[in-house]
Amino acid sequence: MQRNDLPYIKSKNILTDIEFDFYRTLDYLFSDLYLIFSKPRVEDFIHVKKGMTWVERNHYRSHIKSRHTDFLLCDKKTTKPLIAIELDDSSHKTEKGKKRDALMNNIYASAGLKYIHIPVSKKDDAVYLQEKIVVDKKTIS
Repeated sequence: MQRNDLPYIKSKNILTDIEFDFYRTLDYLFSDLYLIFSKPRVEDFIHVKKGMTWVERNHYRSHIKSRHTDFLLCDKKTTKPLIAIELDDSSHKTEKGKKRDALMNNIYASAGLKYIHIPVSKKDDAVYLQEKIVVDKKTIS
C-alpha cells in the first residue's frame, strides 16, 4: 500500500478554540511553575496496581486506557504529575457526562492525583484559576 492510498489526514488543530484560549491562560499564569501538557492519555500518568489477576487488571485498565484529560500540570524538574484539569463544557451536564465525571473523580482520587474541573465560563478568570490551581510545596518535592 502506498502512502497516498492510506486513509489518514492531519487534524487542523489539536485543541478547540476554547481549549487553546484556556491553554494560553494556563501558560501565562503557570508556565513558570509547571510543565503544561494538553490532552495526555490518562494511562500515560495513572496505572493499575500490580498484584491482581489479568482479568481484574484489564477490567480496571479499561476505565483509563482510551481516555485523556484536557490538561496535565507537572513538576518542571521531574515531570511528576501534579494536577489534572478537566475543562467543563455543556457535555458535563448530561447524564452520561455526570457518570463519566464521577468515575474519573474516583480514579484520580484513588491514584492520589489532584483533579479539578474548571467551568468554561471561568477559563479566563485569573483570580479563580490561581485559587483552584494550587499545589502544596510538599507535593512537588
